[in-house]
This record gives sequence, structure tokens and C-alpha cells, in this order.
Amino acid sequence: MVVSLIHPNTCGFAKVIAWQLEKSTASTAIRSDGESLPKFRSRISKLHYENFIEAFSECKENYSISFATFQKRFQDLHTKFVKWNSRKINERVKYLATFETEKWKKLPSSKKAEHSLQECRGCSHSYSYEQSLFPVKSKQFNNCQDKNNFVTATQTANDVGESKAKVKCKKREVTKAARELYAQINLQFQKICQVPLAQALVSVPELQLQQKKSKTEMKKEKRDCYRKVKARIEEEWKETDMLRCFGNRQSLKSRQKDRLAQAFEPRLSPEHSQVPEIKRSPVGIFDKMAWDKDALKSEVESYENGKFVNWSQLAKDYNVTNTKGKIAANGGQIVKEWLKSVDSNDTTPIQMIHAFDERRGEA
Repeated sequence: MVVSLIHPNTCGFAKVIAWQLEKSTASTAIRSDGESLPKFRSRISKLHYENFIEAFSECKENYSISFATFQKRFQDLHTKFVKWNSRKINERVKYLATFETEKWKKLPSSKKAEHSLQECRGCSHSYSYEQSLFPVKSKQFNNCQDKNNFVTATQTANDVGESKAKVKCKKREVTKAARELYAQINLQFQKICQVPLAQALVSVPELQLQQKKSKTEMKKEKRDCYRKVKARIEEEWKETDMLRCFGNRQSLKSRQKDRLAQAFEPRLSPEHSQVPEIKRSPVGIFDKMAWDKDALKSEVESYENGKFVNWSQLAKDYNVTNTKGKIAANGGQIVKEWLKSVDSNDTTPIQMIHAFDERRGEA
């Protein structure tokens, strides 16, 4: 394979280091007395080559080149740097700063192993843009330059920018053209940066683009919004609760009911269970009713399971009265409710007695 130092795929570090070593070697070399100029130049060339090989001593297998080939091919590289277009001096400065000797020394050994003198994969992968800055005008290398990912993407964008539409495009045509342009550039961009172009464009604040959120992220954002609104409302309530409670003629009990009705917590929450509900007896207070309760309870407990009982007649036998001291018309109901209230064991005969309705003649 023919070695060339100006090939687009030649390692950028090899180009710049060879160029810098030429100047440093020539400036430090001292011509001895009686040494002819051709011999002095030959000695400088030899030192230049040795310094180049020493600079890449860690991976010298990848940068093996003979002295004769190096001396012959370096002249083309020297011409490229000297005759670099003065209108593109910024590109030259950037190229030299990227591949300078100090940058090569700071690279870890694993990264250095990726580079080689010819067909450098390290430069193609990590420095595609900088490699595209090196001037190549020879027809021999045009195809090689076109293979550069960044150059291909840049050329595609330039072609689209230079083409002018004769008539105003419709929205559908604009969308189609943008999609085709994105598909071409995204492929090259992803090879260079390892991320999609759309993801990179989102990080550019000037474009004001936003990445579409997933359903889970949208739900989470919605819940967070609800929580913030709830917290803000509750904070406002805490500041105005005294005014809303005592600023009108509403009682504390009524205010408590309204507050719990307007709260965000469910009915089964501890907030609502602070005020236990007291279940009132449907027949009144038993302490205000007079009859022989112990005897009635003993008689009922002596019944066998399944015995039919006429509760109204039983209430008349024991003269069950109401809270006013009169014979209760609903004596049977009073007796049953009282037996339920005094009995706490579900397995006693009291809970298994069947009521008997004398008027209908059925249990």
C-alpha cells in the first residue's frame, strides 16, 4: 500500500506532529564546524524522522514508515501547511490545536491504540469534523473525501440551502423536504456523535424545541401539578380558617362538617374518623324504662334454640314501660333492642331466638 501523509484518512496527529517536529528540530539543530549544508540538512531530516518515530513509540506498529518514504512524502505535507488558504486561517488554527503534540501525549493508551498512520479509525470516529478541515484538492483523493461523514452531511445541507424554489412551497411539500433532509443528515450525525440529531437539537435553546414526553412522564407531571394546587389551597385555608370559622354565626360542629366535606381526604381517612358516630337506640334510653330486667333476661336465656316467642306478650307480662312511665305500645321492640344491647356474645340463645308475630301467625 502506498503511504501518503496528505491522504484524507491519514491520522491527523501524524500530520500535525510531523509538521511541528520539523520546525522544532530545525530550530534546535546546530551546524558543526566544517559541516557542509547538504550534510547538515540530511542530518536534520534524519533527526526529524527519529523524533517522529519516538513520538509514536507506544504504538509504533501502527505508525511504521521507512525513512526514505517519510522524507519523500513529507514534502507534500509541508506544502499543504505552508500554502493553506489564508482566508481559512481559522480552520488551520483549529486543525493544529486539535492534533498537536500535547494532545497526543494526554491521550490514554486505549485511545492511542485506535489510531494508525493509514486508515485511522480513531480520527474518523472522534475527529471527523477536524479531519474534514484539511485541504484536499487532488482528484486522486476526492472520493476519499466524500466518504467522510461530516463532509457528506455538510454538503447535503449546502445543496439544499443553495437551491431556490421558484414558487412558494406548500406546507406538505415543506414537511416532506424537511423529513428527507433530516433523514440524510441524521444518519451521518448519528455516526459521528452517537446520538440522534433530534435529541441534539432539543438541547439547543435557540430552536425552542421540546422532546415529546411518554405517557408515564405526562401522568407524573399531572400528579405533581395536582399536588401543588392542593398544597397551595390548603395553605390558603390555614391562613383564613379563623376568619371563615368565627366570621359568621356558624357553629363549630357545623363548621367541622363543612370542612370535612370540602377536604381532599376520603371518608375513611383518619381526618374524618376523629369524631366517632354514636348510634342511637331507636326505642329510647333504657335507663329511663322500668321493668324487671333481670327476670326477663333469665327467662329468655332459658329458652331453647328455635323457640318461637311472642315479644309483645312477653313485654306485657313484665309491664315494660316507655320513658314516660306508661305501658309501651312497642313493648316487643323495646325488649328485643334491650336484649341486643346487653348481650355481647353472638353465640348465646338470645341472638338465635325467632320472633313470633301473633297477629300474622308466622315466625
